[in-house]
Amino acid sequence: MVLLTGCAHRIEYRAIPAWLIPPPPVLPMITAAELQCLAPEVYVRLARRDRLRAQEAAELRALLGDENER
Repeated sequence: MVLLTGCAHRIEYRAIPAWLIPPPPVLPMITAAELQCLAPEVYVRLARRDRLRAQEAAELRALLGDENER
């Protein structure tokens, strides 16, 4: 039998100062003509990946307390 005891520490989360949050990156533009060589299923996967990455970035910025992402 193992008995664990100890003091529970309270953890408090606070938003970091706005000046520590880096601005979102400027992403390069890709034209429709440049995407013509992709197979339709590859284009769909690329678009989904891009959307998921943007969503994750927005969620992380929201966790940091970035008022621009609310």
